[in-house]
Amino acid sequence: MKTDMNKHLNEFNSFIEHDGFNANTKRYYGKYINEFLVQYPKSKVDIDEVAILDYIINKIEAENMSDNKRQLLFGAFNIFFNKVVGCNYVSLVIAQLYPLNKIPEVLDKVDVQKIFDFTKNIKHKVLFELAYTCGLKPTDVLHLKTKDIFEKKKIIILNDKNGNFMRELQVSDQLLLMIYDYRKYYTPKIFLFEGKSGIMYNEHSAEVAFKKVLQRCRINKKATLQTLRHSFAVHLLDGGMDINEVQIILGLKTKRSLNNYHQQSKTKVIDILGALGKQ
Repeated sequence: MKTDMNKHLNEFNSFIEHDGFNANTKRYYGKYINEFLVQYPKSKVDIDEVAILDYIINKIEAENMSDNKRQLLFGAFNIFFNKVVGCNYVSLVIAQLYPLNKIPEVLDKVDVQKIFDFTKNIKHKVLFELAYTCGLKPTDVLHLKTKDIFEKKKIIILNDKNGNFMRELQVSDQLLLMIYDYRKYYTPKIFLFEGKSGIMYNEHSAEVAFKKVLQRCRINKKATLQTLRHSFAVHLLDGGMDINEVQIILGLKTKRSLNNYHQQSKTKVIDILGALGKQ
């Protein structure tokens, strides 16, 4: 985006001077924006998401910023580019970076495979593999019903807990065969995963089973069943999949929901922001 930085910098300084900010906030706002603009001529320049992202990430990591300092950093960029310059993509960058202190745990592919290998109970094995290979939330896996499996079409229809259609999932031949063997052994009636009384399998029981496998694998991470979904998303991004495809596969309504995954996939973060800018 080409714009007159000298003019906008003056407008920015006037804005923060007269908008009721305290002296400390004004000092940091001015410091961050001036530091950023030092990297560019103060005239007609191209400013894009990649440049902004590069500065923000480097600043946060170099100074090991506290939450308060991050708030000031984000606030400065939001005011300068959204309110003064008049563009809207910076809010996307900030949305991706905002929860840096809430990054979820992620398992690498070796650990995921180890979990599958160490899971001997076929019910738990199918449950874990569905959660990972389809990128499902634990509650979505547990709400699957036997009628949702279409073996000939190699798909699973995912509905919400009220029975409303959410999306269609592609399933590998290997996983379908595993599901077939599991159903033959356990003969679930309504839900794909059922407890002893025939009702839907309890999420707590599934989490306990997962924790036990982690212990057998000696994986010392604070992982849960949800971690399999997080890991799947990061592995897709690291593998080069387009952000739009990942969004569809995970059933995310907004790209903002991908923010935590982006932080775990630093090799793809620039490409991801580039894709966002084209939408």
